Amino acid sequence: ELRRLMQDPRLTLHDPVSGRKYSRVQLEAILRRAETEKAVEEAQAKIDQRAKELRALLDFWLPLPEVPSLSSFENVVPTAFAATVPPPIPPDRGATERIVCLEVQAAFEARFPYWILPRFLYSGKVQSEVARRLPERLIAAERDFASELARHEREQASLRAEHEELERQRISTVRALLERDIEATHRVAATALEALEFPFDAGADVFIEVVETVVVHLRLPPIDDVVPGTFGVVLKSGEIRERFRPAEERNADYRRLVLGLGILVSSHLFANLPRTDVVRVIASVRRMKKRDSDPIDPCVFDLPVGRGSVEQFRDGDLNLNRFAAMGMVLDCDSKGLLKAIPTPSCLEGIVSSSSDQVGEQ
Repeated sequence: ELRRLMQDPRLTLHDPVSGRKYSRVQLEAILRRAETEKAVEEAQAKIDQRAKELRALLDFWLPLPEVPSLSSFENVVPTAFAATVPPPIPPDRGATERIVCLEVQAAFEARFPYWILPRFLYSGKVQSEVARRLPERLIAAERDFASELARHEREQASLRAEHEELERQRISTVRALLERDIEATHRVAATALEALEFPFDAGADVFIEVVETVVVHLRLPPIDDVVPGTFGVVLKSGEIRERFRPAEERNADYRRLVLGLGILVSSHLFANLPRTDVVRVIASVRRMKKRDSDPIDPCVFDLPVGRGSVEQFRDGDLNLNRFAAMGMVLDCDSKGLLKAIPTPSCLEGIVSSSSDQVGEQ
């Protein structure tokens, strides 16, 4: 706006304090300063948005799902069917009569548009025509209502039958879980993991030999795919310059991300499996294999999560001392760099062990 005003020779701009006229050089300086301030604000907003998105990514696993008690599974009962679509409304005789009256009156006025006689002179004809049409219209409205009501009742009956069948299957599955049925436990665990949605490319497989202990193999993305290696700094010119993040900070973010994922997976399994006491989460990092001799997918942690251990993480604090008390196997260097651990025997042949480090050095 200021630049447009500067191009108008009819206008002169003055200092609001001293009243002195601005020269063109002064106006150009004011304009550049305003443009720079705007550029700085926009650049800072972009950096703040990036930081907000990173924080949301690192905390995506919060809040954790509630874990029902054993009695909640034992006392499970079918839920009643609740109709979500209301039935059709019966026809209103008064409303139908008013509609027919307006239609007939409009037809008369369209037929005799140049009548200058008062309307009451043909009101009797309108009433006679309404009396003739109304019974047929009421019969049609009742017929449409009966048809809609029958369709609604058929749809509701179908939905009710479907709901009751799903409830029967749910109750049957819960009883099988309580009876320690391995097949049902594996099916429910696999379904629970498939239902999870991650904001990055990750996968999970479940292995069960006894229902009390469920083994989950997490396939994690490499750090470069999820945690940015740089951060933006706003220059005085309003430009953004990228700088490398400290390795300790970046590795801590990646560790929070993957450990939070392990806690999230465990919580969902506990919420669906009443007889499972421990979820053993074994995570490996997916990476490309450059040569045939290269090991792939090194394991980075082995985390046994007890059913009662989940509650302590609802506050979002992933202090490593908590995990150490749970018996987690994890190795990292002084910069927080995750190092590969030996592949647990239960996953032999699925992932390969490596002495390489996983993260940013």
